[in-house]
Formats: sequence, structure tokens, C-alpha cells
Amino acid sequence: MKKAITLLCMLVLEILSGCKQPARQFGNWSFPWSKSTQEKTTTSKPSSNARDPHQERQTPVINNFNVRILESTGTQQCLQNTWSYLDESSPVSKDWQMLQRNGLRCGIGQFSDWPTFKVQLDKCGMKVRNDIQVALGPFNPITLLSDKYRSERTLFYLDQNGKIHGRDFGPSVLEFTLMTAGRVPEGRVRMIFSPKIVKPSSSLDRFGAAKTSTEEELENFNVMVDVGPREFALIGPSNKEMARTLVGPQLFLQWSKGQKKSLFVLISPLEFEKNVAP
Repeated sequence: MKKAITLLCMLVLEILSGCKQPARQFGNWSFPWSKSTQEKTTTSKPSSNARDPHQERQTPVINNFNVRILESTGTQQCLQNTWSYLDESSPVSKDWQMLQRNGLRCGIGQFSDWPTFKVQLDKCGMKVRNDIQVALGPFNPITLLSDKYRSERTLFYLDQNGKIHGRDFGPSVLEFTLMTAGRVPEGRVRMIFSPKIVKPSSSLDRFGAAKTSTEEELENFNVMVDVGPREFALIGPSNKEMARTLVGPQLFLQWSKGQKKSLFVLISPLEFEKNVAP
């Protein structure tokens, strides 16, 4: 009991301070829209049968994204330099504070800065673990990332209202999900990221014998980020060394043979929408 109380006190102080796939080389991919496509979009003249662009922009569409799970064994300093290319003020202030205190970071980058940004990623030995394209309707979440199944899980986090939560979840998997909440001004897409706990429905179920489980979202814990058609979002672990019982370290940090690996989620809207003005 004393040990548990001591652990809780240490975590409170720290919070207030602020299926695996083979990896492939990071240099084998690029963003879906090319420079030539952008130039064609900006210089082509409208035909006589062209519709009113304002009318076209009101047409509801499915939000399409490129999602890449990245991993790096780079140094803390190298990874810190990576964040210097991104705007970390995009999430609202309370969400930004909540991210930092839970061992997470989120930033928005511009496609025009991509070549320089990619050079920095290469310096950190970044590799692509998974590369997928997804189509999302409003409020239809998908799982981006999950840690390994744990027979015992203790998790602490600070929610959006500044309240500290801590409990033992028992046998479970921690997942990180993405959903959209529709369009916002300037052709941007509002993305909502949320962690959740997935537990077997009984003590005998280990996600293999029986394919049944229960899901539990973390109370008052989600992050809203608005991303434009020529922007990308990066979410990853905080640069600080933080307790492994926090959300960020459990989801975005892994250890293999004594070596730490940092995971990142890189998301960019696909430019399938030809209605968005450049």
C-alpha cells in the first residue's frame, strides 16, 4: 500500500511538470501530391463549362488520409530538432498543455517545408513501420497505433480539465484512434485523436481464444487538430524522460534489447478533392 501511494505521488509531481510490421527505409516514399500537379492546378484556365468553385466547395466529401507509423532510434537532440520545423501551437492551449503533461507532442508542418523536414528525419534514422491510406466519414474512428497486450496495466493521465486519473486496468491493450469531425474554414479538416483501453471480456479471453472485448475511452482525453490540404500532422512522444505509466510513453516508446525506439504518427490529407483552392 505504501509503495502504491509513493508511486502515485511521484507520478502526480511528474505530470504537473509538464500487429507490428517489418520496417522499411524512410526514403522509399513521398507525399501523394507532386509539384507538377500543384502547378497544373494553379495555372490551368477554367473551361467554359466550369462550375462555380464556391458551389463545388460545398459538396460533402469523404476525408482521405495518408497515415504512416514511423520509428526512430535517434538521439533526443536529433528528435528535438525535428519538432523545430513544426507548429506546435495548432491544438488549442488546454489540449497542448494536456499533451505535454501526458508525455505527448503534436505539430503541424507545411508541405512546402517537406524536403528540408525529410532531411532532418533521415538524420534521426527514421523508418516507416506501416503505410496506409484511409477514408473516413465524420465520427467514424479507426485505430492508428496500439501497444502490446499487457496482463497488468497501470495508467496515469491528466485530462482536459486538469484532473489527474490513475488506476489499474488489468489485462488490456492501449490504442490510439483517429476520427474526423467534418470541415472547418479554409478547407481544413478537423481531426480528433483519442486513446482508449481495450480489455478482454473475461479473464479467460486473451484476444485469441475468443474475439470479444470491451472498449473504454479515457475520460476527457482527446485532442483536436485542424489540418489543411497542403499540411501534415505529426504526433509523437515528449522530449522529456517521463514515467512509463503515462499515456505517451506506453504508446509511443518501445524498448528492444536495451535500445529505445520512438514511434510517431504522420498524417496528411490526400488531395483527392479538386475543389479546394490552392
